[in-house]
Amino acid sequence: MIHEEDRIRTIAGYLLKNNSRLILQAQPPVVEFVKSAVLQAFDDPSIMIRNAASQDIVAFLGVLEPRNWPECLQQLVNALDASDLDRQEVSDLLTHTVLGAGVSPPASHSIGFVIPLVRGIVFRLS
Repeated sequence: MIHEEDRIRTIAGYLLKNNSRLILQAQPPVVEFVKSAVLQAFDDPSIMIRNAASQDIVAFLGVLEPRNWPECLQQLVNALDASDLDRQEVSDLLTHTVLGAGVSPPASHSIGFVIPLVRGIVFRLS
């Protein structure tokens, strides 16, 4: 039954991603709830749910822009510092979204490159 719940939550995450542009029309409490739920799902033990949440984050950062969701950037940076390698998978997410087009990490794809750069972005947005 647990796997069935994960599948349902994953599908819900993909539906949320596909409708991310609608968040601009939502009431502030709804926007805060959605942002909080996505960040909570990003820390879920299920890889399926984390992957869906990662795609939600990409979509919502594209719609909201990073300056309107600094707590997301902070959580992503904190995930890079995690000792759990699964949590460090966020480095690809950060590289492709926050750093944007035209900025690419060195060939080693080092987290040491990404963390200071993103921390600087988060600091400037705060």
